[in-house]
Amino acid sequence: MASSRRMLPPLLLLLFLLMTSEMGTTVVNGRTCESQSHKFVGPCVRKANCGNVCQTEGFHGGVCRGSLIHRKCYCTKNC
Repeated sequence: MASSRRMLPPLLLLLFLLMTSEMGTTVVNGRTCESQSHKFVGPCVRKANCGNVCQTEGFHGGVCRGSLIHRKCYCTKNC
């Protein structure tokens, strides 16, 4: 009976550690959605300019895509 009482605290500690490891934060891999900007004018040369225009459209940022001559601004957000 005395030995079972001595084993109780280590068993409770082990149970507590197992429970907390299961309740950790979960990382979810999100996708990034893109949509061509409606307000950006001209060829997209700098990502920063594109991102600023996209933020006025309600997006998080923007990237330049396309060939060297016909680069367009695409707005990005998590979806």
